[in-house]
Amino acid sequence: MARSFYASLQGKSVAITNLTGAFRSCHSCGGKTASVDMTPAGAHMARLICNGCGAQTAYLGREHLAAMLAAERQGVA
Repeated sequence: MARSFYASLQGKSVAITNLTGAFRSCHSCGGKTASVDMTPAGAHMARLICNGCGAQTAYLGREHLAAMLAAERQGVA
């Protein structure tokens, strides 16, 4: 049920920076953008995949997805 609630985020491109946490730059190529992949992995609801090299950059939990969805609905992202 929760996955379908966040389904609109599938493929969404997000900026990633050198900050810590889920939105840090790619460890493989240093890329600064990633796309949301809603494929669950264990306790994680989704993950970020680098747009440059295709490496996984981070796992995303429900709180990340909820914040991204709220921003999308407000027209921020």
